Amino acid sequence: MGMSGGTCGMDALRAEAARVLLENAPQFAEVLGKKAIEGDKICLKFLCELAREHMELSKAESKGPKRSLATEWMNEPEWTEEDERAARGEVQ
Repeated sequence: MGMSGGTCGMDALRAEAARVLLENAPQFAEVLGKKAIEGDKICLKFLCELAREHMELSKAESKGPKRSLATEWMNEPEWTEEDERAARGEVQ
């Protein structure tokens, strides 16, 4: 009988690892940066990849879903006769 990834505490271990990384991210980045400055190419490559992924995720989040002009017009309130007169400059 095989064991799934959720058995043997692997899910709990992954959650704890994520917590440790989140809480200590600045320190980890600092150590990686120092090692990269000292010439560790693996640390430099890892930092560059993390930074690139962060930039891509930030761009994707800031763009959000694109809406077509037709969708935007569809969501606009319908014009009334009063709106039409006001647009032509007619005063009541």
